[in-house]
Amino acid sequence: MKATLAIHTIGVVPVSEVLPLLTEHVSEQQITHLSLLGKMSREEVMEDYAVEAGGGSPGDVIK
Repeated sequence: MKATLAIHTIGVVPVSEVLPLLTEHVSEQQITHLSLLGKMSREEVMEDYAVEAGGGSPGDVIK
């Protein structure tokens, strides 16, 4: 069984910027990318996850 590498990101850095660095050491066929927010627009992310002013203490669960 070949080793694989999974990249889990929040969608800030495009995979196209990171992939060339990784493929120097690992075959592209062995890399899987999972993006938490990659398919959401900035507006959707802000609507669902933005912290509102006065909205809680550090460690509070946000939505």
